[in-house]
Amino acid sequence: MTRFAAIPLLGVGLTLGAFGVIRGAMDPGPAEGERIVLAISPPVSEDARAIALEVVKDRVEEKGMATRVTPAGDQIVVELGDTDAEIVRETTALLLRTAKLELHVVMPNDSWPAADVVNSDDVAKQQGLRIQAGAIVADDRDRVRGSEIIASYVKAMPALAVPQGRILAYGLAGERAWRTYLLDEPVLVSGNEITHVELGDHGVLVDLVADAAHRVAAQASTRPGNPLAVVLDGKVKFTAPLPATTQEPVLHLHTAGASDDAWMRDAIELRSVIEAGAVRPLSVVTSAHFTRAVGFIPRAWPFLALALVSLVAGWFVWKRRA
Repeated sequence: MTRFAAIPLLGVGLTLGAFGVIRGAMDPGPAEGERIVLAISPPVSEDARAIALEVVKDRVEEKGMATRVTPAGDQIVVELGDTDAEIVRETTALLLRTAKLELHVVMPNDSWPAADVVNSDDVAKQQGLRIQAGAIVADDRDRVRGSEIIASYVKAMPALAVPQGRILAYGLAGERAWRTYLLDEPVLVSGNEITHVELGDHGVLVDLVADAAHRVAAQASTRPGNPLAVVLDGKVKFTAPLPATTQEPVLHLHTAGASDDAWMRDAIELRSVIEAGAVRPLSVVTSAHFTRAVGFIPRAWPFLALALVSLVAGWFVWKRRA
């Protein structure tokens, strides 16, 4: 009977030893810093939690510091590996930022006389404006963005008055160049109408609430193939063709790419843009300094010590004669 009593002790010792090794090998996160607990504004679903978690991870990665982000029910725990008050303040403001996302139908460039005006105007040439695929394009210059150069020019040219029911937006046309987009004014989909985002077949699958899904389906039936502009905080980030057949409530945005790597890269970036505009508002619950043990030995030794004691006790019990 004595040996049977030793078996639980040996089992506990082996379990504690294994747990200690696993705990010591795991990445514990920063050794010291600021722990910020964020709350997701209700109503909160599993999809809302997933979107918020991805957006928070993307935003803290922008700062380039040691961090750890973990979900905690309807909250997200962010650990920053820095205690500088200014850095903590800037990072917190970034985490709380609410981005504005809208999807608009892109109108044909020939419905606006941009090409005729720019190509025949010497002032446009002096300012470095040019036409590409029917859009006005300008490079950044002298610390002035190309979009600002175009906007000033358009404002000064009555012939380029934006048609009623349309809006003029800008997006990057290269590393340091901007181009115009003539958009249908009504918002086809807004960020708060998006419930789920995931990578799909050569693009991104976006789940919509019923009203937005109906609007998309109606547009798809009358304007199949028309580009959709994904506009984040007033800038066109992506365009994708409006599918001719749309299965409600899912909008399939196809990304271009000559190879699997290219379309996947664009799809991942597009998903990040959409999630940034679809995330529910976040608020700070608590923010406090923290410290923790890091490294294999400091994290593993308490459990390894208990494991050793349990194994030694089990061994002595096993050796005792009944």
